[in-house]
Amino acid sequence: MNGARYVLAEQAGHEKMVVTAWSPDAGAIDWLFCENETNVKRLFGMDGEGSFKDGFNDHLLQRDEQAIRRDAGTRAAAHAHLRIAAHGRAVVYMRWHPESAPDDAPLDVEALFDKRIAEADAFYGALQHEIADADQRLVQRQALAGMLWSKQYYQFDVTRWLDGDPCSRSPRNSGGTCATPTGGICAMRTSCRCPTNGNTRGMRRGTSRFMRRRSR
Repeated sequence: MNGARYVLAEQAGHEKMVVTAWSPDAGAIDWLFCENETNVKRLFGMDGEGSFKDGFNDHLLQRDEQAIRRDAGTRAAAHAHLRIAAHGRAVVYMRWHPESAPDDAPLDVEALFDKRIAEADAFYGALQHEIADADQRLVQRQALAGMLWSKQYYQFDVTRWLDGDPCSRSPRNSGGTCATPTGGICAMRTSCRCPTNGNTRGMRRGTSRFMRRRSR
């Protein structure tokens, strides 16, 4: 794999994951890291140690090397250097897999994509055999794809939802938001439709630790 490199994602209570990124249209992938922390210097004029969560933007657009790290962080980005002509095309692959389950043989990514596309075409072909209009089939396929994707995983932690963040007052009677002393918002409610329980609300949270590893 041209320019293939990987990092290791670690989070307490979860299995270590290997994150690989590569591109047949680019050279080596640069891994950039920062912390998932608000830039308090920029927003509030307060002292704080970076690198902050907007570090990728500052590094790529302003060439600020101090805005990111090169070794580890709670956020990671795979930076691919691409030069794409008008109406051109470039491909970047990213893959997650458990560290405990290495590949027995090099993964044929193109063959895997072709197989999954064929499976999806067969599924929707059987489902939509009575719909003659191609545009209607496309609209339905896009809608159903979004619904199927959203069903894959949703964590609803009721206690954490009701108690809110430790840094602020309980959102039980706050109408959906938790105000900080500076007037910001530190907790927001989101909603989705559960296939079995109707409407549910909750928050998704989680932070992984990424560590740089050498090229394979």
